[in-house]
Amino acid sequence: MSDEEAARLQVRPLPGARELLAFLSRAGVPWAIATSGRLESARPVLALLELAPAVPVITRDRWNMPSPTPTCSSRRSGSWA
Repeated sequence: MSDEEAARLQVRPLPGARELLAFLSRAGVPWAIATSGRLESARPVLALLELAPAVPVITRDRWNMPSPTPTCSSRRSGSWA
């Protein structure tokens, strides 16, 4: 197993993340997932979150800045004005 694969196995969603995202959805609050990582490395954690297909996910692959800011990411995803 490579170091990268081992690191991926150790990445987990923050405690309460699923509950928070469910609450935001029920409350009608728009939200998105943004990471400075690549989609390939983010996939395992995203799968653990059990996101709906319509949830905007912004990764380094989709954005030319190494660390997306919430404002830039939300505009890119179309979630907010």
